[in-house]
Amino acid sequence: MRRSELKKWLQENVARYTVTSTATLFGFDVDWSTFTGTFRIKFDERICSEQFHFAIGTTGRAECYFPMFHSPLGVPASYPAVEVSDEVYEAIVEGLNSVLPALK
Repeated sequence: MRRSELKKWLQENVARYTVTSTATLFGFDVDWSTFTGTFRIKFDERICSEQFHFAIGTTGRAECYFPMFHSPLGVPASYPAVEVSDEVYEAIVEGLNSVLPALK
């Protein structure tokens, strides 16, 4: 019962952007002392209501972290609040790395 409730809740609450022509990154808030921060994304003409996070990874390049639902309906697990296709994800990472320089 709980699994079906969770599946239905995720179906209703996860934002899905799988077919999109453009992904525009904007609204960056950067903490330059830790090289971390947040940003927003507009998929075509739809602005995603969730904030995305980034941090500089071990390679010196920016890594993108998607917004998550933590323990929805009391289920002890986390689920992505936003889903995108592989192509859209690659475009987001490419855009993020074009804005934020690699660190050595």
